[in-house]
Amino acid sequence: MPHVIAGACANCGAELLGDFCHRCGQRRLGERPLSPRPFVHQFVVELLHFDFKSGRSLLALFRPGFLAAEFVDGRRITYLGPLKLYFLAAAIYFLIAPAIGVFSLRHDLSEDDGTLRAAIDARMAETGMRFEQFEERFNLRLNTVYTFSPMISAVAVTLVLGLLYRRERWELGAHIVFALYYVAFFYFASLAAGGLYAAGGTRQPVLFAALLYAMLIPYGFLALKRVYGGGSPAVLRKTLLLLLLTFVLDIPVNIAARALTIRLT
Repeated sequence: MPHVIAGACANCGAELLGDFCHRCGQRRLGERPLSPRPFVHQFVVELLHFDFKSGRSLLALFRPGFLAAEFVDGRRITYLGPLKLYFLAAAIYFLIAPAIGVFSLRHDLSEDDGTLRAAIDARMAETGMRFEQFEERFNLRLNTVYTFSPMISAVAVTLVLGLLYRRERWELGAHIVFALYYVAFFYFASLAAGGLYAAGGTRQPVLFAALLYAMLIPYGFLALKRVYGGGSPAVLRKTLLLLLLTFVLDIPVNIAARALTIRLT
Protein backbone atom coordinates (compact mmCIF):
# COMPACT_ATOMS: atom_id res chain seq x y z
CA MET A 1 0.00 0.00 0.00
CA PRO A 2 1.23 3.58 -0.69
CA HIS A 3 2.64 5.48 2.28
CA VAL A 4 2.26 9.22 2.87
CA ILE A 5 4.53 10.88 5.46
CA ALA A 6 2.51 12.66 8.13
CA GLY A 7 3.07 16.41 8.10
CA ALA A 8 4.55 16.40 4.58
CA CYS A 9 2.89 17.30 1.28
CA ALA A 10 2.12 14.09 -0.60
CA ASN A 11 2.71 15.85 -3.93
CA CYS A 12 6.09 17.56 -3.45
CA GLY A 13 7.28 16.49 0.00
CA ALA A 14 7.43 19.98 1.55
CA GLU A 15 6.60 20.35 5.25
CA LEU A 16 2.97 21.33 5.73
CA LEU A 17 2.19 24.32 7.90
CA GLY A 18 -1.54 24.37 7.23
CA ASP A 19 -4.22 22.77 5.07
CA PHE A 20 -2.46 23.79 1.83
CA CYS A 21 1.16 23.30 0.77
CA HIS A 22 3.06 26.60 0.54
CA ARG A 23 5.22 25.23 -2.32
CA CYS A 24 2.77 23.57 -4.76
CA GLY A 25 -0.66 24.45 -3.40
CA GLN A 26 -2.03 20.92 -2.96
CA ARG A 27 -4.49 20.43 -0.11
CA ARG A 28 -3.47 18.29 2.86
CA LEU A 29 -4.77 14.73 2.49
CA GLY A 30 -7.30 13.55 5.04
CA GLU A 31 -7.10 10.50 7.26
CA ARG A 32 -8.62 8.41 4.45
CA PRO A 33 -7.08 9.84 1.25
CA LEU A 34 -8.52 7.08 -0.95
CA SER A 35 -12.13 7.38 0.16
CA PRO A 36 -14.42 8.58 -2.68
CA ARG A 37 -15.06 11.98 -1.08
CA PRO A 38 -11.65 13.63 -1.79
CA PHE A 39 -11.62 12.98 -5.53
CA VAL A 40 -15.31 13.95 -5.89
CA HIS A 41 -14.37 17.25 -4.25
CA GLN A 42 -11.36 17.60 -6.56
CA PHE A 43 -13.60 16.93 -9.57
CA VAL A 44 -15.92 19.81 -8.61
CA VAL A 45 -12.97 22.17 -8.15
CA GLU A 46 -11.37 21.18 -11.46
CA LEU A 47 -14.67 21.45 -13.31
CA LEU A 48 -14.68 25.15 -12.42
CA HIS A 49 -11.01 25.67 -13.26
CA PHE A 50 -10.39 24.06 -16.66
CA ASP A 51 -6.82 24.99 -17.65
CA PHE A 52 -3.73 23.92 -19.56
CA LYS A 53 -3.15 20.85 -17.43
CA SER A 54 -5.94 19.13 -19.37
CA GLY A 55 -3.61 18.60 -22.34
CA ARG A 56 -0.84 17.36 -20.08
CA SER A 57 -3.29 14.95 -18.44
CA LEU A 58 -4.49 13.60 -21.78
CA LEU A 59 -0.92 12.85 -22.82
CA ALA A 60 -0.20 11.21 -19.46
CA LEU A 61 -3.27 8.99 -19.91
CA PHE A 62 -1.33 7.09 -22.59
CA ARG A 63 1.28 6.08 -19.99
CA PRO A 64 -0.42 2.96 -18.61
CA GLY A 65 -1.30 3.33 -14.94
CA PHE A 66 0.71 6.53 -14.50
CA LEU A 67 -2.17 8.83 -13.57
CA ALA A 68 -3.76 6.28 -11.25
CA ALA A 69 -0.43 5.69 -9.51
CA GLU A 70 0.14 9.43 -9.12
CA PHE A 71 -3.32 9.92 -7.65
CA VAL A 72 -3.08 6.93 -5.29
CA ASP A 73 0.33 8.10 -4.07
CA GLY A 74 -1.11 11.52 -3.26
CA ARG A 75 0.34 13.61 -6.12
CA ARG A 76 -2.92 15.15 -7.32
CA ILE A 77 -2.38 18.77 -8.31
CA THR A 78 -0.37 18.32 -11.52
CA TYR A 79 -2.96 16.34 -13.48
CA LEU A 80 -6.74 16.21 -13.80
CA GLY A 81 -8.55 13.98 -11.36
CA PRO A 82 -10.19 10.77 -12.60
CA LEU A 83 -13.77 12.06 -12.88
CA LYS A 84 -12.77 15.21 -14.76
CA LEU A 85 -10.55 13.31 -17.19
CA TYR A 86 -13.27 10.71 -17.74
CA PHE A 87 -15.76 13.36 -18.87
CA LEU A 88 -13.13 15.13 -20.96
CA ALA A 89 -12.32 11.86 -22.74
CA ALA A 90 -16.03 11.21 -23.28
CA ALA A 91 -16.51 14.68 -24.78
CA ILE A 92 -13.60 14.18 -27.19
CA TYR A 93 -14.91 10.75 -28.16
CA PHE A 94 -18.37 11.99 -29.04
CA LEU A 95 -16.91 14.89 -30.97
CA ILE A 96 -14.69 12.70 -33.16
CA ALA A 97 -16.50 9.34 -33.38
CA PRO A 98 -19.35 10.44 -35.69
CA ALA A 99 -16.81 11.95 -38.11
CA ILE A 100 -15.18 8.55 -38.62
CA GLY A 101 -18.55 6.84 -38.88
CA VAL A 102 -18.34 4.48 -35.92
CA PHE A 103 -20.83 6.03 -33.53
CA SER A 104 -24.12 6.65 -35.30
CA LEU A 105 -27.40 4.99 -36.12
CA ARG A 106 -26.35 4.24 -39.70
CA HIS A 107 -23.21 2.50 -38.47
CA ASP A 108 -25.21 0.37 -36.04
CA LEU A 109 -27.71 -0.53 -38.75
CA SER A 110 -24.90 -1.58 -41.11
CA GLU A 111 -24.02 -4.34 -38.61
CA ASP A 112 -27.58 -5.12 -37.53
CA ASP A 113 -29.06 -8.61 -37.69
CA GLY A 114 -32.55 -7.18 -37.95
CA THR A 115 -33.22 -6.73 -34.23
CA LEU A 116 -32.28 -3.05 -34.12
CA ARG A 117 -34.22 -2.24 -37.27
CA ALA A 118 -37.35 -3.90 -35.88
CA ALA A 119 -37.09 -1.88 -32.64
CA ILE A 120 -36.57 1.34 -34.61
CA ASP A 121 -39.52 0.65 -36.92
CA ALA A 122 -41.74 0.01 -33.89
CA ARG A 123 -40.63 3.26 -32.24
CA MET A 124 -41.12 5.28 -35.47
CA ALA A 125 -44.61 3.83 -35.83
CA GLU A 126 -45.34 4.79 -32.24
CA THR A 127 -44.08 8.38 -32.58
CA GLY A 128 -44.98 9.02 -36.21
CA MET A 129 -41.46 10.21 -37.05
CA ARG A 130 -39.77 9.82 -40.41
CA PHE A 131 -36.45 8.00 -40.47
CA GLU A 132 -34.45 11.24 -41.00
CA GLN A 133 -36.05 12.79 -37.91
CA PHE A 134 -35.55 9.63 -35.90
CA GLU A 135 -31.90 9.37 -36.94
CA GLU A 136 -31.12 12.93 -35.87
CA ARG A 137 -32.79 12.54 -32.49
CA PHE A 138 -31.31 9.07 -31.98
CA ASN A 139 -27.74 10.29 -32.54
CA LEU A 140 -28.24 13.13 -30.04
CA ARG A 141 -29.67 10.80 -27.40
CA LEU A 142 -26.92 8.29 -28.12
CA ASN A 143 -24.28 10.80 -27.01
CA THR A 144 -26.06 11.43 -23.73
CA VAL A 145 -26.72 7.79 -22.89
CA TYR A 146 -23.23 6.63 -23.82
CA THR A 147 -21.60 9.40 -21.81
CA PHE A 148 -22.98 7.90 -18.62
CA SER A 149 -23.41 4.20 -19.41
CA PRO A 150 -19.61 3.60 -19.36
CA MET A 151 -19.79 4.73 -15.73
CA ILE A 152 -21.44 1.37 -15.15
CA SER A 153 -18.41 -0.20 -16.85
CA ALA A 154 -16.22 1.73 -14.41
CA VAL A 155 -18.25 0.25 -11.56
CA ALA A 156 -17.73 -3.20 -13.08
CA VAL A 157 -13.97 -2.63 -13.31
CA THR A 158 -13.96 -1.46 -9.70
CA LEU A 159 -15.77 -4.57 -8.50
CA VAL A 160 -13.54 -6.90 -10.50
CA LEU A 161 -10.42 -5.20 -9.14
CA GLY A 162 -11.77 -5.57 -5.63
CA LEU A 163 -12.17 -9.29 -6.31
CA LEU A 164 -8.74 -9.72 -7.93
CA TYR A 165 -6.89 -7.80 -5.20
CA ARG A 166 -8.99 -8.77 -2.19
CA ARG A 167 -6.02 -10.34 -0.41
CA GLU A 168 -3.92 -7.17 -0.67
CA ARG A 169 -6.66 -5.17 1.12
CA TRP A 170 -6.52 -2.13 -1.13
CA GLU A 171 -9.02 0.59 -0.32
CA LEU A 172 -12.02 0.89 -2.61
CA GLY A 173 -10.95 4.39 -3.67
CA ALA A 174 -7.82 3.01 -5.35
CA HIS A 175 -9.94 0.73 -7.53
CA ILE A 176 -12.34 3.57 -8.39
CA VAL A 177 -9.44 5.80 -9.48
CA PHE A 178 -7.91 3.05 -11.62
CA ALA A 179 -11.29 2.23 -13.18
CA LEU A 180 -12.07 5.83 -14.17
CA TYR A 181 -8.68 6.43 -15.78
CA TYR A 182 -8.93 3.04 -17.50
CA VAL A 183 -12.36 3.80 -18.97
CA ALA A 184 -11.09 7.23 -20.05
CA PHE A 185 -8.34 5.47 -22.01
CA PHE A 186 -10.96 3.03 -23.34
CA TYR A 187 -12.64 5.94 -25.16
CA PHE A 188 -9.44 6.73 -27.06
CA ALA A 189 -8.70 3.07 -27.76
CA SER A 190 -12.21 2.78 -29.22
CA LEU A 191 -11.55 5.80 -31.45
CA ALA A 192 -8.29 4.32 -32.72
CA ALA A 193 -9.84 0.88 -33.31
CA GLY A 194 -12.87 2.46 -34.95
CA GLY A 195 -10.71 4.54 -37.27
CA LEU A 196 -8.71 1.53 -38.38
CA TYR A 197 -11.90 -0.50 -38.73
CA ALA A 198 -13.55 2.16 -40.88
CA ALA A 199 -10.43 2.61 -43.01
CA GLY A 200 -10.39 -1.11 -43.75
CA GLY A 201 -13.88 -0.91 -45.24
CA THR A 202 -14.94 -4.18 -43.63
CA ARG A 203 -18.23 -4.95 -41.93
CA GLN A 204 -16.88 -7.59 -39.56
CA PRO A 205 -17.39 -6.47 -35.93
CA VAL A 206 -14.90 -9.09 -34.78
CA LEU A 207 -12.16 -7.05 -36.44
CA PHE A 208 -13.07 -4.00 -34.37
CA ALA A 209 -12.98 -6.12 -31.21
CA ALA A 210 -9.60 -7.59 -32.19
CA LEU A 211 -8.12 -4.13 -32.79
CA LEU A 212 -9.56 -2.80 -29.54
CA TYR A 213 -8.28 -5.62 -27.35
CA ALA A 214 -4.89 -5.54 -29.06
CA MET A 215 -4.56 -2.15 -27.36
CA LEU A 216 -6.38 -2.90 -24.10
CA ILE A 217 -4.43 -6.03 -23.16
CA PRO A 218 -0.93 -4.47 -23.08
CA TYR A 219 -2.30 -1.23 -21.62
CA GLY A 220 -4.17 -3.07 -18.87
CA PHE A 221 -1.17 -5.27 -18.09
CA LEU A 222 1.24 -2.34 -17.75
CA ALA A 223 -1.29 -0.27 -15.80
CA LEU A 224 -2.00 -3.02 -13.27
CA LYS A 225 1.70 -3.71 -12.84
CA ARG A 226 2.47 -0.03 -12.23
CA VAL A 227 -0.35 0.57 -9.76
CA TYR A 228 -0.69 -2.75 -7.95
CA GLY A 229 2.65 -4.41 -8.54
CA GLY A 230 3.21 -8.17 -8.69
CA GLY A 231 5.00 -10.65 -10.91
CA SER A 232 4.36 -10.57 -14.64
CA PRO A 233 2.57 -13.98 -14.90
CA ALA A 234 0.16 -13.07 -12.09
CA VAL A 235 -0.47 -9.61 -13.52
CA LEU A 236 -1.13 -11.05 -16.98
CA ARG A 237 -3.68 -13.49 -15.53
CA LYS A 238 -5.41 -10.67 -13.70
CA THR A 239 -5.37 -8.52 -16.84
CA LEU A 240 -7.08 -11.21 -18.90
CA LEU A 241 -9.60 -11.90 -16.14
CA LEU A 242 -10.33 -8.19 -15.80
CA LEU A 243 -10.98 -7.81 -19.52
CA LEU A 244 -13.03 -11.01 -19.75
CA LEU A 245 -15.25 -10.25 -16.76
CA THR A 246 -15.82 -6.62 -17.70
CA PHE A 247 -16.62 -7.67 -21.28
CA VAL A 248 -19.28 -10.09 -20.00
CA LEU A 249 -20.70 -7.47 -17.62
CA ASP A 250 -20.77 -4.86 -20.41
CA ILE A 251 -23.02 -6.93 -22.68
CA PRO A 252 -26.29 -6.27 -20.77
CA VAL A 253 -25.20 -2.65 -20.21
CA ASN A 254 -24.81 -2.06 -23.95
CA ILE A 255 -28.13 -3.77 -24.71
CA ALA A 256 -29.89 -1.63 -22.10
CA ALA A 257 -28.16 1.54 -23.34
CA ARG A 258 -29.33 0.97 -26.90
CA ALA A 259 -32.89 0.19 -25.75
CA LEU A 260 -32.91 3.33 -23.60
CA THR A 261 -31.66 5.43 -26.52
CA ILE A 262 -34.49 4.16 -28.71
CA ARG A 263 -37.04 4.81 -25.97
CA LEU A 264 -35.79 8.38 -25.44
CA THR A 265 -35.86 9.14 -29.17
